[in-house]
Amino acid sequence: MLHQTFTARAFDAILSQIECRADLSCVTYAMVDGVQWEFEARFTVEWDGPFSDCPGDPDYWQADCALIGAWAFDPETGAGFFAGNRAETVALIGEEAVRRWECQASETAMESDE
Repeated sequence: MLHQTFTARAFDAILSQIECRADLSCVTYAMVDGVQWEFEARFTVEWDGPFSDCPGDPDYWQADCALIGAWAFDPETGAGFFAGNRAETVALIGEEAVRRWECQASETAMESDE
C-alpha cells in the first residue's frame, strides 16, 4: 500500500482532497516496516453533548474525531512517501494505530475548546 511512485502533482491533489474536509490537524506517529514515521493527519470533529456530571455543574461537550486521511514525507529525500484516506492508512499501519490517532485527536480537540 506504499505509494512510492507518486508524482508531486498527484501527491498534492490527494492532500488537497483530505485537507478540504478537515476540522483538525495533528502530527502523529506510527511504525511502518519496523521504522517509526511521522505523519500529518487530518480529522473531522463531531461534538456530542451537552453532558453534566451533577446538577448545577457546567455542561460539557465530548469531541469524537474520525480520520479523513494522512500523509508522510520521506525524511531522506523529501518526496511523498504515503498519502491516503482512512482505509488506506489502516492498511498501512493497522486499525489499532488509527484508533489511537483518533483518540489523541479527540483529546486535542477537547483541550483546544477549553
